[in-house]
Amino acid sequence: MAKLDIESYLDSFDVNIKKCGIFEPKAGSHAIDWFNGPFLPRGYKQAFLDYCWSTKRPLDCIADKDRFNGVYSILSKCLEKNQDFLFEEYNLENSLESIAELGENLYKKWRMQKSSGNGFRKLAVPKDALRALLVDYVLPFIKKAQVHECSHGGEQGWTVEKSLRTHVPFKSSLSFDLADAYDQVTMTFVFDFFYKNLVGYSKDIKALRDTAGFLSHICTVRHCYSNENVLPQGSPISTAIFNRLMFPVDEQFHKLSKRRGMKYSRWIDDFIISSPKDRDSESFLSLLYIMNGDFRIKPEKVAYQKNPAYFMGYKVDGKSLENISKEQGKSITQSVNIPPEILALYLSPREYDNLDLEPFDPAAF
Repeated sequence: MAKLDIESYLDSFDVNIKKCGIFEPKAGSHAIDWFNGPFLPRGYKQAFLDYCWSTKRPLDCIADKDRFNGVYSILSKCLEKNQDFLFEEYNLENSLESIAELGENLYKKWRMQKSSGNGFRKLAVPKDALRALLVDYVLPFIKKAQVHECSHGGEQGWTVEKSLRTHVPFKSSLSFDLADAYDQVTMTFVFDFFYKNLVGYSKDIKALRDTAGFLSHICTVRHCYSNENVLPQGSPISTAIFNRLMFPVDEQFHKLSKRRGMKYSRWIDDFIISSPKDRDSESFLSLLYIMNGDFRIKPEKVAYQKNPAYFMGYKVDGKSLENISKEQGKSITQSVNIPPEILALYLSPREYDNLDLEPFDPAAF
């Protein structure tokens, strides 16, 4: 798929301007038809399918001696043990052997009630043998891949306060969250990430395929509802993979925001776009098309704010940042959330179909 020039597309986007100033795409020109998720990697779909057909059980590629040798050969070249290794008793070979013995039972899983009291958080923590491999070998390899300068959460040298200071001073902003971000990163994405970064370590296509498949298997867990493997919450490598997978999306947000005189940053699944000018919400909302087809946005967490604003536990007022309670933060965000009928004009159909909306006429708003 040819890379789309999102800037040119947004500039030439055929719109009608209603009395309320909202941009409404003409029939047949919805951005989802153009984008459909081109920014996240899907370049090795056939290799992933071949791997799946060659594997009856998740760890078949290291249960068979010949396939194990191919995987071990590539891993021994690309995985350098973390100099600050935490698990001295494990080397690469006995880590693989211990993981093979565990079979599919690689993670401890449980549910924890969210601090808000609404729902539960699904946690999956790798058992010792797997954790040793992930922390001491796989994580350093993942971190060799490029991460965007605007991706701050979980990256060395960044704190929430430091990330927010990249936006001050500002006069207007838009923030939004992804809906169950890690659950949206399926094994297909993770396989693509590893395969792309393993190319060059071997000319053996089957061994490359098995190695990418093995790594994507041990880095994901089965989702309880979708029956797909996804990134787990509770793993030491999930944030690092997620941040690097998001590089193309970060680049598009950064590029377009900068072009409009705005600033962009992401703290894992929390996105912030700010402007030193007093802009209306539509100036920000049009950028949400970038997410269409790749990730679902949580509609109730899309918030347009003017200075002062509340982000991730901080009240930002001018150049000052004040750590405040969640209750105080909620009282601020309740008054700035974007109405669902407005969001319906900017989010993709699969997102706003679930908002239970009445027919909406922008001209009458």
